[in-house]
Amino acid sequence: MSKAKAKAKTKAARKAPEASASESRSSTPSPARKTMPQKTIDAILAAEHRIKPGITVRRITVGLSAVLDQIGSPFVSAQIPDSDVEKVEGLFAMTRPAVESQELLVQGRDVFRAAAVAWADEIELDELAPIVASCLGQICRQAGVMPQSGGPAKNAY
Repeated sequence: MSKAKAKAKTKAARKAPEASASESRSSTPSPARKTMPQKTIDAILAAEHRIKPGITVRRITVGLSAVLDQIGSPFVSAQIPDSDVEKVEGLFAMTRPAVESQELLVQGRDVFRAAAVAWADEIELDELAPIVASCLGQICRQAGVMPQSGGPAKNAY
């Protein structure tokens, strides 16, 4: 075999593994690579839901979850509420930044409750169903990624 042919063969052998490695990286994922479950992706990407100007159901964040837990909301406690006021408190908390709810709670539970009832006094009955549905949707997405979460109690709302 001539030196030129041997040199060409060696060059081709060197290039072939490089080409096949780059082709396999770009065309197929590694079998060891895992993807996130769709429920997790949906929960992460869950958007806030604007019901009307001034009423937006917020995404569940760690802060909002802590507020809902602090007020014993049926959204996180899986308990059937004792009163409509307890329902209103959860809906109220779900429609504002957690820091705002926390500031009210620092002033006292009665202050938080009074603010929630005043907010609810501005809600028309035909607006209630979409607010509740959106809140439950956010909670269900959270429960999808946090299986230990009890989620909302059946017939709580």
